[in-house]
Amino acid sequence: MAEFETDEQQLENLRKWWQENGRAVIVGVVLGLGAVGGWRGWIYYSQNHAAQASALYHTMMTNLENERHDDVPTLAERIIADYARTPYAELAALADARAAVAQQDFARARARLVWASEHADQPAVRDIARLRLARVLRELGELDAALAALEAAFPAVFEAAVEELRGDLYVARDEPDKARAAYQKALGAEFASANRSVLEMKFNDLRLADDASS
Repeated sequence: MAEFETDEQQLENLRKWWQENGRAVIVGVVLGLGAVGGWRGWIYYSQNHAAQASALYHTMMTNLENERHDDVPTLAERIIADYARTPYAELAALADARAAVAQQDFARARARLVWASEHADQPAVRDIARLRLARVLRELGELDAALAALEAAFPAVFEAAVEELRGDLYVARDEPDKARAAYQKALGAEFASANRSVLEMKFNDLRLADDASS
């Protein structure tokens, strides 16, 4: 499903930021806690720990990009279990959910996305997890739950995607007036939809259907 991949660049930016700034973050935490004795050893351990998680995550993403999905759940489980305090755990949960969607295993995808939405430290990861969770719930036919997942506040950058999905859910519930309003909000969002032409087609289809029935 193409819409699951439109926010991958944001996740890649987060991963690169951590690689570039992780040492400074660790030092700041240690000094902020006043842990002077042994802090160099702790920093070394933390960096080494994060490097191990990074290597596993890289392997998992390589498998995912090459559509070798069978090993992805095992790698994700190991990262989440053994490296939960690194940013790679929440990214691994999202990646495994993506693999699960590709395999039509929406129950596994839901479990991973629920975990990410509840445990991620990065706000962007939590937002992406909630948006993807709503998409997965739609695939499972749980339309009310999907709409509920979209009720939480999202940053403006997600408005078009959130409102378009809300419109899709209202269409599935046979509520065209609400769907039209949601699509209109998506079209007027500050940050344009990644698939604006598709969004415009959805909106126009509803308008034509309304004209035909009147």
